[in-house]
Amino acid sequence: MTTIKNFDRNDLIEAIDPSIFSLILFPTEQCNFRCVYCYEDFELPKMKPWIVAAIKDLIKTRAEQIDVLNLSWFGGEPLMAKSVIYEISEYAMSIAQEKNIAISGSMTTNAYTLDIETLSRLVASNQSRFQVSIDGDAETHNKTRVKANGGPTFDRIWHNLVEASKTDLNFQFLLRLHVTDENISSIERVADKIQKN
Repeated sequence: MTTIKNFDRNDLIEAIDPSIFSLILFPTEQCNFRCVYCYEDFELPKMKPWIVAAIKDLIKTRAEQIDVLNLSWFGGEPLMAKSVIYEISEYAMSIAQEKNIAISGSMTTNAYTLDIETLSRLVASNQSRFQVSIDGDAETHNKTRVKANGGPTFDRIWHNLVEASKTDLNFQFLLRLHVTDENISSIERVADKIQKN
């Protein structure tokens, strides 16, 4: 017979490593895309300065008790609020260096504005893992992941990814391929394109 242990507060504290502090941050709900399957309503603008200040205070306070700080950026499109990301990431990096804390960061982004200058600044603050979605080849992708004005997005995203791969920056891209009945035939073409670059 299987038994289920009743957890008390101390059991839960032991189950969670208090030396690791992870924040999931939404710098904005705004987005430069209007993907056909998106659930966002794009209502919330860029994070308010008092919220940024509170996050920085939280990082500073927790830095006394942690060994690892993880920042994860999500949205909307987080890069629509680059100034917020830079401010928090660079502050976190300075605290991490001061307190000898390991720091890492990740971002879910459409990569449309992830140019080399932006990538370099993020990587300098150890924000170096990026998840980017592709919905097939250019023709298929541009039917579902369109700009807010209805324009295509694939070529610009692909350009940014290829240009980034030519640098010596220390980062990782996780390409997420959305597979549907409508785009499955184009996935092999995308895989070939990835292998060639």
